[in-house]
Amino acid sequence: MREPVRRRDPELRRGVLSADRSDTSEPRYLNIITVIALLFLVESSLLFISKVPGLAQILTDPNGMSYLQKAKYLYDVFMAACMFITVFGLFMRKKWARISMILLLVLGLAEGLYMLIYTHVAIAELETNLQESFSEMKQNTLSRWVGCLLYAFFISRLSSAKVKARFK
Repeated sequence: MREPVRRRDPELRRGVLSADRSDTSEPRYLNIITVIALLFLVESSLLFISKVPGLAQILTDPNGMSYLQKAKYLYDVFMAACMFITVFGLFMRKKWARISMILLLVLGLAEGLYMLIYTHVAIAELETNLQESFSEMKQNTLSRWVGCLLYAFFISRLSSAKVKARFK
């Protein structure tokens, strides 16, 4: 019995792959999407490990924390949960995960910038009132600047057309 002749896809002859084909594999090297996903997988996992075990005690103890501190604690747990779920969506190259990661990074960047401004104002006030230098506190803000720059870089990379094209 004669086998049917397999015809080549006209898009493949032109060098263009269609969006619904399964042979559109990504390069085998470590790309920016994987780096972002791995970094935030570690960050969200560590935040879960540090926050979740004491969650019930903190929320039920009336004398432990103020309402604002409990709200910040719950915010951190919620952000870690969102980040954890989003990371797995990034690994699967889901469109919703890219958008979610951009939103989470924008929130993190806003929080980081707020803390930089708040710290700067607090240090200036302390130096004015106490007539002392708080150089070690100023040096600690360097890590927050680096974090803000990394978040801004990740936002720009995830928003680029090249990266956007890799998501379904």
